[in-house]
Amino acid sequence: MPHRIKTIKDFVEPEDAAKMIKLIDAGPRIPFIDNQNPSISVLPEENISAQRILKKYSDKLIKMHKENFGWRLSLYTTQCHASLWTAGAYAAQHIDSHGGSEHILFSSVIYLGGDFTGGDILFPNQEVRYHPEPLSAVIFPSGGYEHVHSVDTVLSGNRYTMPMWHTPEKMRGMSQIYRNKGMSELAKIWGDEHVASIVYEKGLCEL
Repeated sequence: MPHRIKTIKDFVEPEDAAKMIKLIDAGPRIPFIDNQNPSISVLPEENISAQRILKKYSDKLIKMHKENFGWRLSLYTTQCHASLWTAGAYAAQHIDSHGGSEHILFSSVIYLGGDFTGGDILFPNQEVRYHPEPLSAVIFPSGGYEHVHSVDTVLSGNRYTMPMWHTPEKMRGMSQIYRNKGMSELAKIWGDEHVASIVYEKGLCEL
């Protein structure tokens, strides 16, 4: 039985990747709440330009999850970041739908680029290792222990990513999250259900 880890090559438009990397470099950046490694930082949610890019690719990722995993109900992104991993950054073995995050159903990581060594993502149950290609994405189901994964230590350079997690629960979607925080501009950005018109059909493959 084939595994359910998919890569999508050339998923990100080069201009968007370059713009997001520029935004990340310009900062300011804050610690990543789910991994307190000091070598990992993310843009704050108030960065409107970054949020627009995140929303664009959230729409595309949700479409890919539905097409590849046979999900027919609505999906909503519940957490996402524009992140920078520098030398010393790593993620220990974990599942994304851990305690307190059981509502997360699907996971995505977009690799914007960067000149770095190390930083591979590993799925031990499937014996899969992937060294990120610039502009690519990896998608997989989050639930249970099937897709336990880790990230090797970044040995040198900068590793730029946009991780996202998706849920079927509308009230846990980004639009509602920002509405609850009183951040009306961000709620409006994420409340637009329009799916980006450009969808990359080529380059979809299993690892």
